[in-house]
Amino acid sequence: MSSVYSRYHRKIRSGTTNCCVTRFIPPYILVSFGIILSAQLMFQVGHAEPLRSETGTPAVFRSHHAMGTIFELLLFGEAGSIEVNDLELAADDAFDLLDRLEAQLSNWIDGSPVSVMNRKAWPGPVEADPVVLEALKLSRAYWSMTGGAFDVTVGPLLDLWGFYRDKQGIPTEAQVAEALGRVGFDKVEIHPEAGTVRFLNPEMRVDFGGIGKGIALDRMAALLKARGVRAGKLVGGTSSILVFGFPPKQKNWKVNIFSPYNRSSGETLATVFLRDESLSTSTASERYVEWKGRKYGHIFDPRTGYPAETDLVSVTVVAPDAAWSDALSTAFFVMGSKKVWRFCEEHPGLRCVLVSDRDRTGVPVVEYVNITPEKDTEHE
Repeated sequence: MSSVYSRYHRKIRSGTTNCCVTRFIPPYILVSFGIILSAQLMFQVGHAEPLRSETGTPAVFRSHHAMGTIFELLLFGEAGSIEVNDLELAADDAFDLLDRLEAQLSNWIDGSPVSVMNRKAWPGPVEADPVVLEALKLSRAYWSMTGGAFDVTVGPLLDLWGFYRDKQGIPTEAQVAEALGRVGFDKVEIHPEAGTVRFLNPEMRVDFGGIGKGIALDRMAALLKARGVRAGKLVGGTSSILVFGFPPKQKNWKVNIFSPYNRSSGETLATVFLRDESLSTSTASERYVEWKGRKYGHIFDPRTGYPAETDLVSVTVVAPDAAWSDALSTAFFVMGSKKVWRFCEEHPGLRCVLVSDRDRTGVPVVEYVNITPEKDTEHE
């Protein structure tokens, strides 16, 4: 399968997307349903060869490894104007942009602008890379919008709980309290005019893991549109997808969200129709630390310092852009279903599929926010 992930591997596929969502399931649900989780959100597309022969539409599929995951592009052109070669060159440029963004936004690269900022912003101020500065301003807006449920300064907590490096045991209450003193966007000063950033406390650490892929997808889509790509589906790892334009002979992009409890039957939680939108899913099952038989998920409540413990098993968010859906899927997992409903009432442009076990019965509850389960009439 390594060739599938090659930068220059190509294949044409159809425009209908099926996505299978698996998510963090508490142990009592695992026992009740007798399942083993693979902890993936998979976007699967069917075979491609008939697509061009039936429609005459140039199409290209490409994949590339970046940001610790696999990005995929399914691009459609226009016969006689935007041909396969044009799409391939556009895909090359989009992946080059992705690589540059990773080099700028990753705190896993020692010399990246984010790593330099994390080391020097206290006592600071330190001049920030323009891309990092824009990411910080966007992250601050989502931090404020979600009441602190989304916070890119959560780095010290990820480090404390062992997500940056192997660590035995779980932290004490005193250690959590100490780390919380280094978490919070209210401790970050951004000076856009001067292009500088300053941390108010030492040893703070910004981590764009909750929004980086979304930022990348948005910027890649803007580049592809500017290059004349008529329609596209951009997939960022196992959690996010962005679409623009329409596939041939279709008026939207169809995404089926399958039940993780009975996947072999093809049972779906919802069918979502996307138009110039992004979809992101958050679940705490993809990354966790385990201690004495208990798993602690990687999605933290930045306000308490502990892994998020709400009634939600997973959250799928549809939003106008990928940065928004990426950030909100994380925040909504932290907030819990009741606050998510209130938030979406105030922001009717959002749509969600929530999976919860609020009664602790082992029976999942699926809730559709601004989505009609049988038919998403606004987008079909």
